[in-house]
Amino acid sequence: MPIYNKSRVYNQGLNTTDSPTFGYLTADTITSFCIQNGNSSGWSAFGSAYINKSGTTDIVKGLDIAIHCDPNMFGTANITNAYGIYNKIISKIYIGGSSTITNAYGYYSQIGSQYIIGGTSLITNVYNSYLANFVAEAGGVAKSVTNLYQLYIEKPTWGSSINKAIYVAGGECEIHNGTLTSSMIENTDSDTNEIDSVVFAGGFGMIIAASVTDGTSAIWKLKGTTFEAIEVDVDWTSTKDNAATYNVYIESGSIKLQNKVGDNKSVKLGYFGI
Repeated sequence: MPIYNKSRVYNQGLNTTDSPTFGYLTADTITSFCIQNGNSSGWSAFGSAYINKSGTTDIVKGLDIAIHCDPNMFGTANITNAYGIYNKIISKIYIGGSSTITNAYGYYSQIGSQYIIGGTSLITNVYNSYLANFVAEAGGVAKSVTNLYQLYIEKPTWGSSINKAIYVAGGECEIHNGTLTSSMIENTDSDTNEIDSVVFAGGFGMIIAASVTDGTSAIWKLKGTTFEAIEVDVDWTSTKDNAATYNVYIESGSIKLQNKVGDNKSVKLGYFGI
């Protein structure tokens, strides 16, 4: 199968009434696709779909990619590896010199809105990344799939300092109808009598708390608002205002971590449950 890797396709300024020079425009769909590559003056790939007319457009696609393995009737067609999007970033050097990439993003996505001088700009639901389930094409019947992974991440090993397969800087992670939240509380400079808290709507799960400074920790099973100790070091309790200990308790709809040990403590707490 031949491989074509040099192309120039342009499509800019599409709207709901004009005919595009490149890409395509149907009654309800706008698709923009623009690639330029393969010369010494620069390498770029970009796509923009603009709607600058009044009216309703059903679908707008910045990039539409389809791969069909279709032998038609009784023929035979085989693809060993099919990549909807194949992206590779390489920092390379030959015989001396230097090559540095400060931040390399294999995939970067951002969604936003803007309004200027009155009017409204509303997005009802935002899905920064959406992985739809495997389905049969319209008019056909899906054959079986041996192994289906919606998301597969290889073990990261090349980081000289940090190797994390998934890092969530904040917010909640919800799995099906349960919530999985990590590091809900993190205070690197907790002082005596300081209280950190996070909203807790109730439920069943596990609380893990630790003092990084002291090297101590506590694990409780949580049933509603009742703590059941699993493994708790002596300087941790589930009782408010207990002297000379770290105290974890629920009050006024929040999980609270109270430091009664001393100043300049690094403490963490995570709740995992449903």
